[in-house]
Amino acid sequence: MRYAIGIDLGGTNIAAGLVDEGYRIVARRSVKTNPPRSAEALCQDMAGLCAGLAAQAGLALQDISGVGVGTAGLVWNGEIETASNLGLHHAPIARLLRGLTGLPVYLENDANAAVFGEYIAGSGSACHSMVLMTIGTGIGTGMVLEGRIYAGFNGAAAELGHTILVPAGRPCSCSKRGCFETYCSATGLAVSAREAMAAHPESQLWALCEGEAARVRAQTVFIAGEMGDAVAAAVLEQYLDYLAIGVANTINLLQPEVFCIGGGVSMQGDALLLPLRQRVEALSFAGSNGLRTRLVLASLGNDAGIIGAAMLGIMGQRPAGAAKAYPDGNYMDKEKAL
Repeated sequence: MRYAIGIDLGGTNIAAGLVDEGYRIVARRSVKTNPPRSAEALCQDMAGLCAGLAAQAGLALQDISGVGVGTAGLVWNGEIETASNLGLHHAPIARLLRGLTGLPVYLENDANAAVFGEYIAGSGSACHSMVLMTIGTGIGTGMVLEGRIYAGFNGAAAELGHTILVPAGRPCSCSKRGCFETYCSATGLAVSAREAMAAHPESQLWALCEGEAARVRAQTVFIAGEMGDAVAAAVLEQYLDYLAIGVANTINLLQPEVFCIGGGVSMQGDALLLPLRQRVEALSFAGSNGLRTRLVLASLGNDAGIIGAAMLGIMGQRPAGAAKAYPDGNYMDKEKAL
């Protein structure tokens, strides 16, 4: 049995798992990230997690095939080019962690690690191409096309959250205005709800947030909608319309077999998926053969990033002549996994 370690380097927690070749997480550990800290300090913590996971499973560290790290931010050639939530710029994570563990280390954007996890072990396990969009505080997107993670020639592909939805619309953290993320993330939905609440003091949203508009969350809007609140229902209608535009545009451009939705908002289940499917079908293009992209919910939850990163720790050790992990932006296909 071969094992690899997957690490999800997030702004709040560093979560790590020991994953076997059946894609099962057999041991878990985590520590607080506590940013901003130096790359060296973060790698010391990650090395400690690796040693702890190996010991927990009764293995020596050298029994581990490799380590994969999924991180927020722009990743290039084993470095975090920039990750504002971690306070890191040009941080050589792969080199530092390899020096501390003696193991091969593969660094990837967290959305790419998550889509790879869903692709090989979750909702995309029977397909050859898929897109994963995570809807949380922001919008994360990863793509597997014809069996390979696609990150673009410069590592910055699949930024659906920063495509323009509303020209000259809401300001975005990327410095542009009207980005998809500002309307379709969980944060964007909450902003839309607060704007509507300001004009409708009769809305049940006020009661649900105990009179404090700042306490409204995406889930609050869905709850109010289920209660029959007309204001929440109108907010959700517009939200679903906007979300469908981004999903359908991506489908029309790429025609993946599967478009998968994860993140906190996906926990709404059919209340999100069913009306979204109707809208996307009306907006998306399909060929005359009748084949259409399947719109599904993610099945691995927060484990997707850990499993995907761990599999990079195994698959990143490519045979001679295989495509390089960096910098061409294309990663390994699952048929070459183990």
